[in-house]
Amino acid sequence: MKLSVIIPAYNVAGYIGECLDSVVNQTYRDLEIIVVNDGSTDDTRAVISRYENDDRVVVIDKSNGGLSDARNAGIEQAKGDLITFVDGDDVVSDDCYEQNVRYFTADDAPDMVQFPVMFDWLGERQYLRKPPYGVIRNGDVFSSWWKNELLIYSVCNKIYRREVFHSIRFPYGKCFEDMYLVPDLSQTINKVIVSEAGVYYYRYREGSILNSNVPYSKHRDQLDAMLRMYNESLNYSGLVSERAGFWIDIIWWQFYSLHHYSKQEQANSIHVFQKSTLSFMDFINGHLSLKKRFRILVLRMSGFRFIFSVFQLWKSFA
Repeated sequence: MKLSVIIPAYNVAGYIGECLDSVVNQTYRDLEIIVVNDGSTDDTRAVISRYENDDRVVVIDKSNGGLSDARNAGIEQAKGDLITFVDGDDVVSDDCYEQNVRYFTADDAPDMVQFPVMFDWLGERQYLRKPPYGVIRNGDVFSSWWKNELLIYSVCNKIYRREVFHSIRFPYGKCFEDMYLVPDLSQTINKVIVSEAGVYYYRYREGSILNSNVPYSKHRDQLDAMLRMYNESLNYSGLVSERAGFWIDIIWWQFYSLHHYSKQEQANSIHVFQKSTLSFMDFINGHLSLKKRFRILVLRMSGFRFIFSVFQLWKSFA
């Protein structure tokens, strides 16, 4: 089975060579390696050119459109039976694809296989997320993603059947696109295998999307993704015990963080999250701590804007 490996690359000249080495040297050889140069202004394109003598490598040069747009360009080009993603500053273990493509050749093959991911803070600290082997089916797919335990939000430590992306694309111009896409993927994916084989190495570095100062646009993208997850959870009765806690955590996170932004930006976020309501039954049936129950009751009695004003006053003296 041919595996299309989609690698978006933007100004990663110091990392893209290591990334491509880890992919072209995979023990699994039936690869289509699609490198999307997303309008890089450093030497990224020059480094990529060193790998074009490998006939498995396809290079797409495009103007800068962001990570989601680059991944979508790769999806449009992909001809493999399977699709996976690698960010241009990350690497994969050399047998990762061989160990995990085999699941797709068995009877009752999955729509997606997830493998372990090592989060690396430039060698200063590492954390391996390696959920135990398991098979997840149908409605449990979203629930497992929602809990962020068996299934991890990242799209990169996974292999998908190409058909999964037949009508799904990443949201243009948005950060936190991995979480944002979970509701769509959950409606398409009927079987997942959680594998313990192989490792995806995710590098946190200065200047990367998740390690930068957070402008309001990025903050808003995260809010949109979280609320999209919350609204999708309303379709799953099995999540009633957790939904209220997730809801108040979103709201309280907003209260803590919005003081960094302008009054108009604050008003925009308040307008968005106050439209996502918590039902009385979810409050009654939710497994909530006394602190969270108290917060919800105070919020209900006083209103979003009043509580936010209290937070603003508190922050000014903190």
